Amino acid sequence: MIIIYLTADLMFSSRVSSYAKEIGADLRVAISGPQCINAINQNKVDRVLVDLNVPKLDIEELMTQIKATGQDLDVIAYGPHVQIELLEAAKAAGCDVVLSKGQFNQQIEALVAG
Repeated sequence: MIIIYLTADLMFSSRVSSYAKEIGADLRVAISGPQCINAINQNKVDRVLVDLNVPKLDIEELMTQIKATGQDLDVIAYGPHVQIELLEAAKAAGCDVVLSKGQFNQQIEALVAG
């Protein structure tokens, strides 16, 4: 299983990486939308985890590009619970699951395992 994790928070990504290793998943970290799309285009990806706080991230554009790859993958996005408009934008863009960062943090194991 290949998981792409789009995040600029490299400290938090180490925690997600730890869970991925436990289940034998290959977690690849991308720090920008273009890096994420490049990683998807180069691999058969099962899941994309998106930190909505990545600088300059346009979730609508990212989702359009993900859909254009033709891959059948799950997109799980999360962001601060106080940024309701950002979370709503992720839902409107077509993310499969949208969570607050707290919810994501509590469910990391299940989300990584699928």
